[in-house]
Amino acid sequence: VRLFGIDAQEMPRRGKKRRPGQPFAEPATNALNKKAKGKAVRLNQADLDGYNRPIVEIWLNDKNLNLEMVEEGWAEAYKGKTKRIAMVPYFKAEKKAREKKVGIWKLKNYESPREYRRKTK
Repeated sequence: VRLFGIDAQEMPRRGKKRRPGQPFAEPATNALNKKAKGKAVRLNQADLDGYNRPIVEIWLNDKNLNLEMVEEGWAEAYKGKTKRIAMVPYFKAEKKAREKKVGIWKLKNYESPREYRRKTK
């Protein structure tokens, strides 16, 4: 699945199209695993991506884990087109995380995942 509403730092890529990862990529993955791995979660599907993979919000009881990832500075709010679910809470969460300078927002030379992907295509 793909996670709705967030754009997280890119992990290293191996193989033919080798590239280094971005700062916070592995810690963000670890943070999400700590929140959800081995737990009974609910997936709220928003859409399908271009490869027919579900785009989902992950809920643990009444907590939206996607939104928590943005609030804690592990990811930025997704800036592309979305369907069915409002992005306003994600943009507000990103603004607060930026103001607090947590996670990716404490990096001096922050580069968005979108820009990183463009540069490393």
